Amino acid sequence: MAGIRRVSDLGASAFGVQEHGYTSGQYYGPHYPGTSNLTVSNERAYFQPFYNDKNQTFDRIAIRSGTSFSGTAIVRLGIYNNDVNTFLPSTVNLDAGTVSVTVASTTYAITISHTLARGWYWLAFCQQGTAPTTGNYSSGTSSVASLQQLNDPNFNIQLGWSQAGVTGAFSSVGSLSINGQLPRVLLRTQ
Repeated sequence: MAGIRRVSDLGASAFGVQEHGYTSGQYYGPHYPGTSNLTVSNERAYFQPFYNDKNQTFDRIAIRSGTSFSGTAIVRLGIYNNDVNTFLPSTVNLDAGTVSVTVASTTYAITISHTLARGWYWLAFCQQGTAPTTGNYSSGTSSVASLQQLNDPNFNIQLGWSQAGVTGAFSSVGSLSINGQLPRVLLRTQ
């Protein structure tokens, strides 16, 4: 149909993402005008879209525990490649490993040295192993880069995807579910 374009055909400006360059030592991720806390499902990977506007090396990947987090959790973080035909997460670009989360309202980062080419990627989060008392993390409530599902009769906003039953190292994506709220994952520039 004329006038219909795939999300993967659109440039970053279609989502309000401007090419701005990066400042060393700063964290970057999807733009969320609003943030809150989200209690995640254990062993469910969450994928949020991220547009990288130039070849860039990142030295940290991070999350933040929410205000009501309690217990101990192991969280795996990573980056997935974007399938240009479906605009879905596909194969692992980086499995950054895990971080142990133990305190509420705290930022947890994994040291990496990883260069991404310009383009779309998916930042991945998965709480694994024994679930904490309350697995609550900082999350976005809406996003400039949100995805719209044209086949959703309720016109729900979709921020990304999730996949149940993810244990151990990240691997190629399986069956995905729509998600309207996601735990925030950020990358720090070198």
